[in-house]
Order: sequence, then C-alpha cells, then structure tokens
Amino acid sequence: MSDDGNGYEEARKAALDLKRKFEAEEEEKLTPYSGSNLTEPMEYKIVRSAFNQTFKPDLAFSTPARLRNLLEEEAKSGWELMEKFDDFRIRLSRPVHCRLNDPSLLKK
Repeated sequence: MSDDGNGYEEARKAALDLKRKFEAEEEEKLTPYSGSNLTEPMEYKIVRSAFNQTFKPDLAFSTPARLRNLLEEEAKSGWELMEKFDDFRIRLSRPVHCRLNDPSLLKK
C-alpha cells in the first residue's frame, strides 16, 4: 500500500488550524478589558514571533535578553508589556494618545 504523504499533510494542517484556533480563543479570554479599570483610552496589540517553535525556539521571546530588546524598542512608541502568553506571543498596550508620536519615530 503506497501513501503519497497527503494524509500526513492533511493531519499537519488540521493540527495547525486547531492550534491557531486555540491561541486566538486564549488571546481573547486571558485579559479582560473593561472601562472600570481603564483611566484613559487604550489600544492593544499582540506580537508573535516569526520563528518556528520547533526549529528556532531560541530566537523567540524565551530568553530575557531578546524579550528585553523587543520591549525597549516598543517602549519608544509607548507600548508596555501587558502579558506574556508563551515564548512566542506577547500582548502589549499603550494609551491611544501615544499614536501622536508615531510619525516622529519614522524619521529616526
């Protein structure tokens, strides 16, 4: 019986889809946002590592130095760490008024 690898590829895609769905649900549920604990309008973003968890885990946010470097760069725009989901995803927040400084960062 010959297998052309389609079964493996389909299973891999299904597993990745399930993982993405779980991560999206997790990202929505972990930190609730409510007006009662916010003193000013805020915006949020999730930063995901471009490095594959299997092949390059040391290039994500797993080392304190890498995470610190990313946070220092993001702080220039007013972003602060809100939560770390895992070594590959973090959530940042900043007051909306910080957007006013974004154009000046492009000039540097």
